[in-house]
Amino acid sequence: MSAKAAIMPAPGLAEARRLMQSNPLAAISLAMGCMSGETEREARALHIDALNCCGEYDGARKLYVPLQIQSPGELIVQACPAEAEILKAARHTRAIMINEDHQRPETRTLSLLLLAPLRALGYTHFAVEALSVDDRDLAQRRFPTWSSGYYTREPLFGVMLREAIRLGFKLVAYDHGYSPVDAEDREQSQAIHIAEILNGDGANRVLVHAGFAHVFRDPRFLGGRAPMAARLKTMTNTRPLTVDQTLSWAESQELNSRGFEPGNYLVGDGIALNDDKNVDVTIANASGSARSAGGWLESLPDRVPHFIEPEVGEGEYPIHFAAGLEDEPSDAIPVDAMIMWDASDRKRLFLIRGKKHVIRSTDAMGHERSSYSMSA
Repeated sequence: MSAKAAIMPAPGLAEARRLMQSNPLAAISLAMGCMSGETEREARALHIDALNCCGEYDGARKLYVPLQIQSPGELIVQACPAEAEILKAARHTRAIMINEDHQRPETRTLSLLLLAPLRALGYTHFAVEALSVDDRDLAQRRFPTWSSGYYTREPLFGVMLREAIRLGFKLVAYDHGYSPVDAEDREQSQAIHIAEILNGDGANRVLVHAGFAHVFRDPRFLGGRAPMAARLKTMTNTRPLTVDQTLSWAESQELNSRGFEPGNYLVGDGIALNDDKNVDVTIANASGSARSAGGWLESLPDRVPHFIEPEVGEGEYPIHFAAGLEDEPSDAIPVDAMIMWDASDRKRLFLIRGKKHVIRSTDAMGHERSSYSMSA
């Protein structure tokens, strides 16, 4: 039996969710054990989420099932990074809406890379769907914790939030205040909260980091309900620039197969400000392997690779490694994480340049194995 399968038997998804913080290796194993029958879809989603929280991006991708609704096979016509073109358009609006695929963390890189240049253009607010409205101390604390949200527990999401705070953005948790059984109410509530930013002060400009169809215009993607982005235009004098990364899986795979460098690329007509289109911009993500040389983690600015030497002695594999910042407590979301499945598993953590880190490791029972400090 492999180390991956031998972590623990699988009593159920509820236990897996409970263990995600204290023992992520066990949570992964429990979710894996539920991936059959009626619980397959839910267990697969939880398994992917747990792997992503542990920085096991390539493992999560192997389990990923693309949306059934995909873009109509458009050709890549601009083999250039999308950030520069989006920034040109950003000068002419007060709101940019970018979506992510919650199970593909590489779709967070676009917002991360745009934060600094948008701040220089005068953007003031970073509105994040995944943020919990209950974490009222995030800006003052300057780092996310387990209670900051669900998808924010993934390391790259945490890095993105830290960067927004460092740059002086005002963080806004806007996905709240609606009936959990009323999807129409949710779209309206989201639009109202974003409109409050824009209508509150004419100098305010906002980058919205949303999920999936909320940035669309076409109501067919939400069962006939007008999406949040479509509603916002009627509530403000602002026409948001909308960016989709969720319907271009086929194009992203094509970029990978053609050996494109990791990055975000324009699809189809590039940026087309046309209200008859579902979105203004479609992005494909060339990502390839996350931790390999030249992978998408290494392509991010200010990331320094750190090899973990195989730990062979006490304890057994698998081992979970998490890289936290030395000036943050242990309950802060790490800036990177990974799993070493056996002694031959040679992967790299990616640390933040110029920062001091604490590298912690835990075993399959959730017990701490080691902890050491190092600078990047």
